[in-house]
Amino acid sequence: MNLNAKWSQWIIASIYKYLKDGLSGTTVLVPGEDQPQPTTSWVKVEVSGPIINEQSRNDFELEIMVSVYVQTKVKTNFYDHQTLSGQVAALLGTHIPVLKLGAAAGDDASKICCLTPYTSVQRALNINDNGFVKYDISLQQTVIRAYYITELTGGS
Repeated sequence: MNLNAKWSQWIIASIYKYLKDGLSGTTVLVPGEDQPQPTTSWVKVEVSGPIINEQSRNDFELEIMVSVYVQTKVKTNFYDHQTLSGQVAALLGTHIPVLKLGAAAGDDASKICCLTPYTSVQRALNINDNGFVKYDISLQQTVIRAYYITELTGGS
């Protein structure tokens, strides 16, 4: 196996960047960042994987699951939560470019591949609206999960 040690870094950083850019004006949290007060609206991103399978010598298939937690505080428009959840789902339903993001040598932001959303029923985009989780402050939450696949050649 000739895996590139930076694949995980580049994939995860690219997902975070893609969602932060696509949801400008919304607080987008990644693991390690403090959650704001429970009375505010935010989106939290978690990435599982990649699961790496060597298909043939130095040709790899990578699977990634992205979970996005959407929380909104209903202020005046009851549909703000569904609107933000829809924006997240629309972003997750498309290809995500994987860039060499980082601060070390070789992290030049060049594109190495795209994450392709699964289209099978077992791994379709999944939106789970939890509704109101705190009625006294009108707090709504939704979890959106998307599954991706990509192929890379060893060392790239």
